[in-house]
Amino acid sequence: MEIESILQQAISQSFHDLFGHSLPENDIMLQPTRKEFPGSHTFVTFPYARFTKKSPEDTARAIGEYLVSNTNIVQNFNIVKGFLNLELSDKIWIELFNKIMEQSPGDTWQHNASKTKGEKVMVEFSSPNTNKPLHLG
Repeated sequence: MEIESILQQAISQSFHDLFGHSLPENDIMLQPTRKEFPGSHTFVTFPYARFTKKSPEDTARAIGEYLVSNTNIVQNFNIVKGFLNLELSDKIWIELFNKIMEQSPGDTWQHNASKTKGEKVMVEFSSPNTNKPLHLG
């Protein structure tokens, strides 16, 4: 399961249903959402306004609302000008994590105690003082 291909399929379907225009999945470019905005994937709607006959913001809003109400992939969205920032649902992240777990060997994700029998193991963790600023001292 690749999240980008699932999103591309959903966006392609939304274009067909909302605007009556077929948009091939390989023409849909997704990019990482900028850190200052919520979301994980961004779809730029500027190039598609000529097909939708709407402003890039209205195009983004229509697609975002379609994805939230008609798929279980997107739980929320926000629009910054013509950039549609998509927040994926927890369900899709859990499915992806479970698939990774199934494909990976067991010792990749867990410590095998029998391999270190008799050896000392040190576990390090951070314990910042919540009453002071965080520093490396």
